[in-house]
Amino acid sequence: FIAVYDPVITRWHKRTRLAPEKDGIFVARDPINNLPVDLSCLTFADDLFRIGVAVKSEAAIKRIKAWDFCLDLELAKRGLGQNRTKRQVLYSPYGKRASIYLQHFADSPVCQPPLGRLCKSAIYLGSILQQDDRNTLEVSQRIQKAELAWRSMGRFWSEGKISLRIRRMIYLTVVRSILVSGLTALVLSPSEVCPRFFLRSKHSVSLGSRASLVFRGRMSHC
Repeated sequence: FIAVYDPVITRWHKRTRLAPEKDGIFVARDPINNLPVDLSCLTFADDLFRIGVAVKSEAAIKRIKAWDFCLDLELAKRGLGQNRTKRQVLYSPYGKRASIYLQHFADSPVCQPPLGRLCKSAIYLGSILQQDDRNTLEVSQRIQKAELAWRSMGRFWSEGKISLRIRRMIYLTVVRSILVSGLTALVLSPSEVCPRFFLRSKHSVSLGSRASLVFRGRMSHC
């Protein structure tokens, strides 16, 4: 399937790129091999993620329709098709007319079932993407899961018979791995970090405050 699907998506992506994409606006460096990676189009199995830019809502609607038309053509050549019932659309307008653009976009056919669904947030590869470009939901979800893992160990963290080295190793394996697993680079606002930080600073354990552990684990990967 991948041998058939990937070339189709590659051709579609090249065919539908606009000037900003060709100029590398969505290109980043792979931290491992330092090679450029185009983030405007990502695939995982049969899931497809596409990012685009548009000056106005009309242009955004036109862009999605063009993507659909070209993708349908490419997939049809291989006897494949889109499942639009699962499609989620995030639209983040900016400027003085942002609310007007958002309403116009929301009323368009591309955001109405069965062609698609306009969402305030969507999950992609386990991460939560938000329409307002914030990370509140993603941060909260990761901290909650890490906190559950922390609590599941009970009094282990304050057990004096267990060396600090062992406790640190267990923390990195059981807690921090959940906190940062699959995490992409995020730009966190003070409101997304400080409330949790000060809340946890009240709970001191042998490893230091839970806040500092979570905070360092978070920031070292951001």
